[in-house]
Amino acid sequence: MSWQIIRQPNNEYCIFSTIVDHFIAVNLSRDELVDFYIKERGKYSDKRVYNVLEELENGMKPYHQFTMTFDESIQQIKSCHGTFEVKIEDDSILYEKDFN
Repeated sequence: MSWQIIRQPNNEYCIFSTIVDHFIAVNLSRDELVDFYIKERGKYSDKRVYNVLEELENGMKPYHQFTMTFDESIQQIKSCHGTFEVKIEDDSILYEKDFN
């Protein structure tokens, strides 16, 4: 497992990579998320994405015991990278370059 879809507190979505232990996409709507997966993983990935979204929205764990919450993903980033390179503002994720 290298990517995990995570629901943000603002009900948008982010994608967490277990390879780099960081977000690779943030603040995505459902449609943007599906488009991102199709672009990166191929046209047959949309069905899997819709299944994951449905499970997340129904409080299920699509990645079983490996399913991370948004807060757990933030802790993982802090743990692996020493400092937190992103912050939350108005319920959206900002990267360090966007601070100020």
